[in-house]
Amino acid sequence: MSINERTSGILLPLFSLAGYGSVGALGGAARTFVDFLSRAGQTWWQMLPINPIDVFHSPYSGVSAFAGESLFLDVDELGLPETLVKEVALGVLPGNRVDYESAQRGRKLLYREAFERFTSGCGYALFHEQEEEFYERNRYWLDDYALFQACADRFGTRNWSQWPKEYRRHEMAVRQVRQGQEERDVQFIRFLQLVFDVQWRQFRQYCQEKNILLLGDVPIYVGQASADTWSHPELFQMNEDGVPDRVAGVPADDFNPDGQRWDSPLYDWQEHARTGFDWWLKRIEHTLSRFDAVRLDHFIGFYNYYSFPAGTILGGQGHSGDSSDWLPGPRETFLDLLFDRFDRSRFIAEDLGVMNEGVHKLRDRYDLPGMNVLQFSFDNCGRTNPTLQWKENSIVCTGTHDTPPVLAWLNDLELAGPEHWTPANFAAIWHVLLQYQRDSEQVLMNFQEYPQRYGSTRDYWHYSAPLAPGEHRPVREDLLALRQAVIRIVMNSPGKVALFPMQDLLGLDASARTNFPGRCDGNWLWRLLPGQLTDERADELLALTAEGNRLPVISRSTR
Repeated sequence: MSINERTSGILLPLFSLAGYGSVGALGGAARTFVDFLSRAGQTWWQMLPINPIDVFHSPYSGVSAFAGESLFLDVDELGLPETLVKEVALGVLPGNRVDYESAQRGRKLLYREAFERFTSGCGYALFHEQEEEFYERNRYWLDDYALFQACADRFGTRNWSQWPKEYRRHEMAVRQVRQGQEERDVQFIRFLQLVFDVQWRQFRQYCQEKNILLLGDVPIYVGQASADTWSHPELFQMNEDGVPDRVAGVPADDFNPDGQRWDSPLYDWQEHARTGFDWWLKRIEHTLSRFDAVRLDHFIGFYNYYSFPAGTILGGQGHSGDSSDWLPGPRETFLDLLFDRFDRSRFIAEDLGVMNEGVHKLRDRYDLPGMNVLQFSFDNCGRTNPTLQWKENSIVCTGTHDTPPVLAWLNDLELAGPEHWTPANFAAIWHVLLQYQRDSEQVLMNFQEYPQRYGSTRDYWHYSAPLAPGEHRPVREDLLALRQAVIRIVMNSPGKVALFPMQDLLGLDASARTNFPGRCDGNWLWRLLPGQLTDERADELLALTAEGNRLPVISRSTR
């Protein structure tokens, strides 16, 4: 199976898995979700990046483009006493919010204990068996990452521009760390990556046995405070002391009226070209070794990228007075090399945002599927069904990790009322969705009655006061009745692969949103509650998948 076949899947970050403890991770909860996908006739599990997260918990400003996030380790497979595991790391009551601080604090103690047992020869035969091969296969990034993280732990920050000068230079730091506790810390971090690699391969083997494919993500940028910028500052628009000259972001658009400033350092594409794009090709190869297909995040950045001078505010000027602007990316120079080496049928172009004809031509040059998002498709289209115009060679979805749950989006559109203009008209969307709703007559009657009966939609829903910060409106009952319709309209659309955020399948409100673009805090926190992956929900998704002719071949032959 591949992205060229008519299939479907679910978007769920690894940290959003249910289970005991502070954060979703590999292990029993991951296998349970794979079982759910298999029962529901799904083909794909779409994840967000699994690299180490930054201080705001974002996987899109990663600490390494190659390492795995150690919070995702299955502690049950570390050979530690069960009482210690539950007492130290997993004593937090389950909830629908990730507690990163608790997870990091408790798991570090467990990981240290496991490392001491590993180095003293107390068990861990599986890891010892694969140790030498793993280190040799990953030496090109592993040593730099382990040394970077050890230094970050010593100096209390990953922002290496604040380290002592002798540690800011990669070569100098290598000479500094030759013995003592720092060398021990380097070995510890290498051990965690060994465990991640072994556990990930076991997990992927389980997915293959259940015929579930993994869809990964390649963020366009890495964080400024990262092992990649520290070990290869020449590949970025920054100086040797870790201070960026230019940083990444996007200008204002309909989705983000204030624009977004990501503060990730921009690439020095000329230097990448001089090296034959070696860092990028190794990065892609490494990601493809973990996933069956990958999404090229912010594909527009390969055609042109938005450049902020370091130190600006959105829309402002740099210290030297130069303005923010679009600049050319590597385009065919890089992508020709990429697709000469790797099968292009394993790639998706995330072509959302400020598009232009050049971006579309670059995408189509390699016959890459782009993305169609239901929430972005109703703008100014009246009562016509926009999904009928979606291309077959595309990935289609109700929303992404950057959008609110689809019913929360509809809720806000309805509550805006006619006095607040939006490019998407609630009444027109309702009209289209009713065509995909089994009990549409009753829903239509309610929709036709309440403006006459109550005078306005705002009165009908009893929401006249503005929301306080942090508050969320629950999705109203009439909109919950459209949950199947929003799944069905995408399932029946022309696009080859249909993907659904788990929140949309469950019909959750805005409190379950994964990320607010352009905002640092309050993101990457939502997780499933135990018991939400019911057989009834799996059977419902299976029926909708069969109706959309998206069951994988193996499911069609056995049902």
